[in-house]
Amino acid sequence: MKRGIFCNRTLNLRTIHAIGYDLDYTLVHYRVGEWERRAYAHLRAKLAGQSWPAADLEFQPELMIRGLVIDLDRGNVVKADRFGYVKRACHGTRFLDYDEQRRAYSQTLVDLAEPRWVFLNTLFSLSEACMYAQLVDRLDARRFPAALTYRDLYDGVKASLDETHMEGQLKAEIVADPERFIDLDPETPSRCSTRRRRGASCC
Repeated sequence: MKRGIFCNRTLNLRTIHAIGYDLDYTLVHYRVGEWERRAYAHLRAKLAGQSWPAADLEFQPELMIRGLVIDLDRGNVVKADRFGYVKRACHGTRFLDYDEQRRAYSQTLVDLAEPRWVFLNTLFSLSEACMYAQLVDRLDARRFPAALTYRDLYDGVKASLDETHMEGQLKAEIVADPERFIDLDPETPSRCSTRRRRGASCC
């Protein structure tokens, strides 16, 4: 496929002096499996350190995909169509059967503006969603030391993952071994230098 920039409407660039790109998946393409496996490992260690039953869990990359939605009220992960109708749902890691799903969602539309729903809109959400679903199973099995709601569970997972990214250990691993985590594009430096010679910014 020819490389280039594609748009679906006419855009007058006559007065545009610079074009900015989001780094993630535009200038840098990640090896998602490796990246999220390490993020999951750091998250697991942090949660285990808080006495959450996570120490023996393993990352399951096939469990989640981008575009799913977490239902914080029910501890479910759902796939909704563009109109908000739930097409498939699982509770923790277990798929709901037809009757269960109908009882749960026949009168419900997914509205991402409501705080009940968390949209997994990036590939960086995969470790977070996998851990959440696995811990829902353990919450239902009463393996937690304290009473938690499904929303509490998500808040704990999210806060710990955010700390993992902010503390810098994961980023240090990536910087130390970039070939493991990033698909290197040999054309990126030449494209940036070409744009700079033309007086434009590449990022």
